[in-house]
Amino acid sequence: MDGLTELLIIFAARRDHLRQTIWPALERGQWVISDRFTDSTRAYQGTARGLPSSLIEAMAQAVEAEGRGPDHVFYFDLPAEVAAKRRRERSAGALLAEETDRFDSETIAFFERVRLGYRLAAENRADRQTWIDAQRPVGAIQQDLVRLMKPWLPAGSSVPGAASP
Repeated sequence: MDGLTELLIIFAARRDHLRQTIWPALERGQWVISDRFTDSTRAYQGTARGLPSSLIEAMAQAVEAEGRGPDHVFYFDLPAEVAAKRRRERSAGALLAEETDRFDSETIAFFERVRLGYRLAAENRADRQTWIDAQRPVGAIQQDLVRLMKPWLPAGSSVPGAASP
């Protein structure tokens, strides 16, 4: 699959996800936490695959026109070499071929471009972003997330599904 086909599929899936899940949840006053959004497209298909940012921004405008972007973005920063090691370990433990994806076979150079792409995308977020060192143990990262999200919650409530630090 070429980069343009990949881009079109991603935006089609994003539009459907926005319409079916995200926008209705926001209308109900619920929080929505997503593991990827347009910054990922900017990083993967833009910076790493080399598709023009003007095309990505036009697609984003068309697909996301009825909504708004994220209020805050957490970037989990990880050197490409460390990420590659983790992917290899995950792939070695995969029982089925479906447990890996097409990105698992990309090069270290590709993922260094992705990492740069996230940094470039973040330049437009100013105070609406948090960078997290993803080389640390998962438990430490989870504690940071609970601490960082707590101020956004009503007094006396907690982050759903998370133990207090």
